[in-house]
Amino acid sequence: MTPAPTKRVWIGTSAGLLVLFFCLAGSAQEPAIRESAVNLLVGKCAVCHGAAQTSGLDVRQRETLLKGGSRGAAIVPGKAEESLLYRAASHQGELKMPPGSSASLPAEELEILKQWINEGAGWPVGQTTLKTSPEPSWWSFKKLRRPSVPRAADPQSIANPIDAFILAKLQEKGLRPAPRADKQTLLRRAYFDLTGLPPAPEQTDRFLADSSPEAYQKIIDELLASPRYGERWARHWLDVVRYADSAGFEGDVYYPNAWRYRDYVIKSFNEDKPYDRFVQEQIAGDELWPDNLELAGFYDVPYEKLEHLEAQIGTAVYTFGPEIQESHLDGGKLRYERLTDAVDMTASAFLGLSLGCARCHDHKFDPFPQKDYFRLQAIFAASHPVQIPVVTSLSATHRDEAYHWMIALDEARLAFGRLERTVKDRVIADEKKHYAPEVVHAYEVPPEKRTARQAELANPLVKFYNDIKIEQHFTENERELHRELNQRMAKTVLDVPREDGSHRVRFDGFFDLPTATVLGHLDLELIPETHVLNRGDFGKNKTKVAPGVPAILNDGSEPPSSDGARHGQSDLAGSLRPRHRRNHERLWKTGPASDPSGTAGLAGYGLHSARLEHQIDAAAHHALEHLSNVESLYRCRQQPHRCRESLSLAHESKTSGSRGYLGLDSCRCRNAQPQDERTSGHAAPYQCGKGRSAGEALVGPSGRSLFPGAIFHFPCSISSIGQIRQRAVPGVI
Repeated sequence: MTPAPTKRVWIGTSAGLLVLFFCLAGSAQEPAIRESAVNLLVGKCAVCHGAAQTSGLDVRQRETLLKGGSRGAAIVPGKAEESLLYRAASHQGELKMPPGSSASLPAEELEILKQWINEGAGWPVGQTTLKTSPEPSWWSFKKLRRPSVPRAADPQSIANPIDAFILAKLQEKGLRPAPRADKQTLLRRAYFDLTGLPPAPEQTDRFLADSSPEAYQKIIDELLASPRYGERWARHWLDVVRYADSAGFEGDVYYPNAWRYRDYVIKSFNEDKPYDRFVQEQIAGDELWPDNLELAGFYDVPYEKLEHLEAQIGTAVYTFGPEIQESHLDGGKLRYERLTDAVDMTASAFLGLSLGCARCHDHKFDPFPQKDYFRLQAIFAASHPVQIPVVTSLSATHRDEAYHWMIALDEARLAFGRLERTVKDRVIADEKKHYAPEVVHAYEVPPEKRTARQAELANPLVKFYNDIKIEQHFTENERELHRELNQRMAKTVLDVPREDGSHRVRFDGFFDLPTATVLGHLDLELIPETHVLNRGDFGKNKTKVAPGVPAILNDGSEPPSSDGARHGQSDLAGSLRPRHRRNHERLWKTGPASDPSGTAGLAGYGLHSARLEHQIDAAAHHALEHLSNVESLYRCRQQPHRCRESLSLAHESKTSGSRGYLGLDSCRCRNAQPQDERTSGHAAPYQCGKGRSAGEALVGPSGRSLFPGAIFHFPCSISSIGQIRQRAVPGVI
């Protein structure tokens, strides 16, 4: 009976070896799954959810995936079906990723994600963060470093940190600070600085008579609230983005809708719009906030739609560049000229760089190969100027309803033309009697069939015909008919409506439906491939390139390019689809910094403020790091004590992890009160308490409405909406 235990021992040993085999196989397989899953996150997700942290989500660390973003945790280890990341990638539920995709990730990639999450979502051994590109060694592209504030011998002489830097430099040079300006000089400086206009005598008298500590503060608030403030400072931005009402060159084609962008910029300054939002609207407003003006059962246009329309009008910055009229004879050449202008303007206005040299050859001084220029050009290849209505379809039908007046006007004009021809034909018939038969014969030959000799012979009679003053040759009946036709045309012109009957929209020009010229999308099959061009000459194609940012500026948030693949079908297209290229670019430009300081807006390589490090002193960097909107910079400059509050508030925000728009009093309507919901069912978050009516905030400096016919309560500033939606710092609003 002794063999039985031996059998059990062998059975147990075999089972143990089998378990050990599967354990070893599993442990070998697990790192591969982790590596594949992390590579998938890099290629598919990190573009938007890396340094840019769209929706607050950062996929570069396991801890940030567990923390999640604005929608909660991205992964639930061990439970793929309950993980938001997997559900979005597999298109289960309302949220579908990547953005704009019509299908989920391929089945094999979904299986990798699912298995990785179900196995605990472990990270590769020895790797805590997704690999990112090292900081560039080129001196002008290094990130800003926050300097320590110099200590002052007399702290009472320091109103804000900027003063400390200035005073330290003065002491280093053996100089003394300039004496304080008197009140009248200070007032004139403030007026000329903020509005470009001198103070009126009564304003000067009022300020000089005000001895309260808040006198200067009240003046600054008054000037920042003045429409003249935006009109003055918008001019500088309009110069930066080469604004013009016409295309230049010989034709100098007029851009009828350019004024909407001009008024958009003025309005943005007057409302203290946060700079990152300002940049996003111009680069990708149509992709970030696509919308229309469809009504929802009421005459009121929902506020959200008007806000989105304003964002789309920001893209008009790409529609009024210099243009040669003859280029319209060659569509490809015209497109290339527009793309070139888009890259040059984007680089100079938003990046602070001159990329123009790289169009023809590798840049001789800066680290920009020619390939980088055309990769940036490819970002805009899927876009072209289009006209969109800025009124509702109901307003458009009212215009069509009145179109019969245009037909009546055309008929009156045709009747006038018939009278003119009758009189001229009678007069020229008498004039022919004074010319030789061959001249008369040449004149009677249709112009398009005349030979060169006949055209020369007929020229005297042609000139005589064109110069006939019909009023000098009327019969009595013709004179009466002429008078009646003039009255008829004048009456018809006056009868043509100036506005529609529902929203009281003022038509553009004489009877044009109000439109805006913005960036739109080409159909996928019409998007042209982008090539590096030999010496930058159109048609001399070399290497094909994919969309992307200059390599020296890539902070790791952009996936590697796949230049050999067709646009929309490359590896890059998974996260940078043709209709989302500019969205990717704005994320790269305006996303938060990847460094622990968490500076928003201008951080990282966004505006590429790194180049400013060697052009501005450390004091300016200290201010830019904390103050994200233009007005807060002015308040810091004009009101030192408020600057201290803003810097303190910014510091508290950063230490608490908030990403709200910073800067004290971004919403200038300090007493704004919540409004009741409109009858349309759309709530207006805030209405300005300065007596501004519902539509006034939308009226540009020209007196024309940016959005005609809008009926709604406009909040006191776009920045206030940004703060409400971006988890504003408590106490700012």
